[in-house]
Amino acid sequence: MPDSTLASTTVSLNISDRFDVLGYPSGGYLAQLASQEIARHVQHPDLLAINASFVGHPACGAAAGEIVALSTTKSLSRATLALSQQSELKAFYVATFTDFSLSTGLTHSFSGDSSSFEPWEGCEDVRSLPLPRALKAFLSGFEVRLKPGCLADPGPDRGNRAEIEGWIKFLDGAAPTLDSLVLFADAFPPAIFNVVEPSQWGSVPTVEYSVHLKAKPAPGPIHAYFTSHRVDRGFLEIDGQLRDSQGVLVAESRQLAKFRGALSGLAAGAAN
Repeated sequence: MPDSTLASTTVSLNISDRFDVLGYPSGGYLAQLASQEIARHVQHPDLLAINASFVGHPACGAAAGEIVALSTTKSLSRATLALSQQSELKAFYVATFTDFSLSTGLTHSFSGDSSSFEPWEGCEDVRSLPLPRALKAFLSGFEVRLKPGCLADPGPDRGNRAEIEGWIKFLDGAAPTLDSLVLFADAFPPAIFNVVEPSQWGSVPTVEYSVHLKAKPAPGPIHAYFTSHRVDRGFLEIDGQLRDSQGVLVAESRQLAKFRGALSGLAAGAAN
């Protein structure tokens, strides 16, 4: 009987405080860090998907990552990373890599063209909006612009939808990469903030986080669109799409998070 034991490699990690939100590293930054480390231990060069499950609360500082290579085929490599601090598991990642230069399969959209959006020049600098100090501090690591009206007058009686649309790029002008899309997909204010009063926002900690990469992004800012459809028993989903400066869909994301704010003033929704 063949030995099915999978070999593991333990690496040392340093979690920066550069992308902290309310004292904890953002889930997108941690997933980016995990994807970068896993990439060094697989055969295919391009991140295709990463799924993160946050078991605890990772903190800034030293951490250990146990990487296990699951499988390698002609087109895909798969591996996991278990992130621990002080011998306690904090997060678990499953990543799949491919080589986009060799991907020749079909491409088709069944939902029509969604590439019409507000241009970079028509959007507003997020620093001009009345955001909480902790959120502004996090966003200071990027140049973020939001579609006019987003977060400008939030509240249940404004006719707003739980949507956020805008653009993002690095302050130093660095070109986006596949792993930076993992960071960007968790770098915008939660869409629910567009429909509840700022006094009721609360924290939105990530429970599960997934990003699927579609193509290498072109240079320039990344357009982002996020929406939330429901809050169920305090859990909130956030769906996102990222497009590059040429309008190409380069990533889709889904996040499950806890909503620790309030919903006073919103009409009661259906339970099913």
